Amino acid sequence: HGAVRIIDMDVQHHFEFKVEFEPAPDLEDENATKEYQDRVLNSIKLRRERSAAGRQEIEQRRSEARRKRYEDLLQKFRGGQGEGGQIEIALRMPDGSQVKGKFVEGSPVSSLVAFALESSWAKTALPWGVYLRRAFPKQVLKEDEAITKEFHRSALSIQEEQAPEKDEELFAVLRASSPQRRKPPEGAEPEALAPLPVPERDEATLMSRTQRAFEMQRFLRAGYSLEEAEEKFQAGE
Repeated sequence: HGAVRIIDMDVQHHFEFKVEFEPAPDLEDENATKEYQDRVLNSIKLRRERSAAGRQEIEQRRSEARRKRYEDLLQKFRGGQGEGGQIEIALRMPDGSQVKGKFVEGSPVSSLVAFALESSWAKTALPWGVYLRRAFPKQVLKEDEAITKEFHRSALSIQEEQAPEKDEELFAVLRASSPQRRKPPEGAEPEALAPLPVPERDEATLMSRTQRAFEMQRFLRAGYSLEEAEEKFQAGE
């Protein structure tokens, strides 16, 4: 540990705090240089592993949020009892597939929403929501509208509502449904948090820069100027 002292405009008082630092290796000692390079490489690999683990966890939470939202929609629109009537309606899915059903006259359009959410497309895509569009007259149907005879043998297009782009909004679905955490018993270890993802770095580039710094410092210590040291490094001396 080393000590760093910072003095501000108040010259009557001072404070100090300890910081950790790794001393530079002895550039004349090949073993020390090799050991330092190995530590740098291992540190980079560890950060990449943690970054990959963090990204994997985030992707998993995104999938969980989308599935939870989809299940909530199913629960909301199921049970409308609109199917089994005489009004035949076809629904065109975003992937080009089509499903047909018969609905009771006077039942709400939400019955069509439930029918769309039960489709193979919805079970795979896990839409954040769906809109029902009618070609003629051109309009977006409301969930509380009634299914009339005019819908008979018509085709409606299903438009998918995209999930939020921001993770904070996406994960709100999970926070709203997750039970409140219990306070851990006294003396218990806190739950370990997954490491946050860190930007990936090119290991080869980092090693090349480190090696260049070592070699340049060696020439500078030998009394060469910065320009001469650069020339010797480029020449591979």
